Amino acid sequence: MQSNLVRDDFASGTNWLTPKAWNAIPKFETEAPGDATSEGYDWFYTQVAHTKDWFFVRYHQTSGFAGDLQYTLFDTDSNDETGWLGPSNTLAIGADRVLSGASLKDAAWNHLEWTPWNNVTDVNGAVDIMAAIPRSQMNGATAFNFVNYIRGASGNDWYPNAANNFPGDYFRYETGVFDTTTALGRTWSIIEPTHRDNPNVKSEIVGTPTTMTFNGVYQTSVDFAAVTPLTPVVGTKVSYDLQLTHEPRDNDGGGSFGTWTAEALGAFTSSASDPSDALLVSTRVGARPFDGPATRIIHERPGDLDESEATSSSLANNPLTDGVQIEWYFKSETTIEISVFSKDGSTLLGPKYTDTISNINDIKGFRLNLFDSEQTMTISEFNVAVVVPTLDGDFNGDGYVDAKDLNDPTLGWKARFGVDLDGEDFLVWQRNFGAGTPPAAATVAAVPEPSTALLALMGIVGAVRISRQRRLALGDLA
Repeated sequence: MQSNLVRDDFASGTNWLTPKAWNAIPKFETEAPGDATSEGYDWFYTQVAHTKDWFFVRYHQTSGFAGDLQYTLFDTDSNDETGWLGPSNTLAIGADRVLSGASLKDAAWNHLEWTPWNNVTDVNGAVDIMAAIPRSQMNGATAFNFVNYIRGASGNDWYPNAANNFPGDYFRYETGVFDTTTALGRTWSIIEPTHRDNPNVKSEIVGTPTTMTFNGVYQTSVDFAAVTPLTPVVGTKVSYDLQLTHEPRDNDGGGSFGTWTAEALGAFTSSASDPSDALLVSTRVGARPFDGPATRIIHERPGDLDESEATSSSLANNPLTDGVQIEWYFKSETTIEISVFSKDGSTLLGPKYTDTISNINDIKGFRLNLFDSEQTMTISEFNVAVVVPTLDGDFNGDGYVDAKDLNDPTLGWKARFGVDLDGEDFLVWQRNFGAGTPPAAATVAAVPEPSTALLALMGIVGAVRISRQRRLALGDLA
């Protein structure tokens, strides 16, 4: 049984039509040679992969090209008593779909659709056949049993060998993600791809009660990802610490050391169990380096094709020596406020960013991924909490915007200025002064005139805003 979820870019262009693109995808059991047809047609192995829209198959035969005499038989309802039962009614499965050359057929062998298709002959004369099957033509199947065979003039080669000897033998493929780990007090469905040229080198996700570590492998060409069920409501705040290493490591086993990391990101998704890149609902937020060890904290909207600085928005230059703290806050059913802080949470790295999503009800999970990387990503302090929405400017949370929100020694604007509040928050407080319901013992006061102290504070605010603009401008040039 296998499940090989691949990135959407596997399906784009001519990627899947090239045998090398399949190197990271596991093979079903290789058939022993010696049972070829009289023409020399001898099945060797089959590979299967999927995205949310496609099933991909690649099969390799050791000699010759059989054209449309080469078949993949699919049992989409996993019922061996329905569908086509083979040329002698002894098939190990009941075939509801038949791939004959480039033609996808039903159980009665009626043509349904022409599939994208290609064949490539290697230097040894062996043939690779690759086809892409629309999932919409597969009876809604999320799993299927299958067998292969080549029809010769005086005999057939079946794969597996007992495929036409009921109850026989067959292979099974499912679209679910089978590997899971427990980390950070949650269950995660995970994908751990192998190096595309060295299957013995495999990526690894290690979970503990307090951390989740992604030990990456360069040139997997597949997302290295984990997703956990999460259904937010308005007021939900999700936060965690993200840390990346930059030491060189030889993870491909070929003596080539690297020091770069690619696409260490988090995002909300429409699936609680499928880490597919195509199911993302929100902007992706995380880290990607551009020049050597220098790393930028970035946010990137779904659908960005060129994963580069041109389509990513840089929040700050930061080498991530100690990591960063990332916070998502659901302000409404369609907006998420995203903040990236220093590891201790004391410094906001760049401005807060508001992400617009379709609807909060579309979110079923939270996904982390590290793509095609030799480095290590560690997630810790993963917290999910619902924060009761408060009035804008009500910094002390008593339900009323008044002078206490300016002067409270712990929660007031003065005490938190430069930590998580700034000059814009002061202006919000000033505009909303008097909003809400006063505490029973409070005395209603008029909006204060700008006293000397407040004028001084506003001067500080102006200076801070100018200073911030200069720092951001310099950061954008870095």
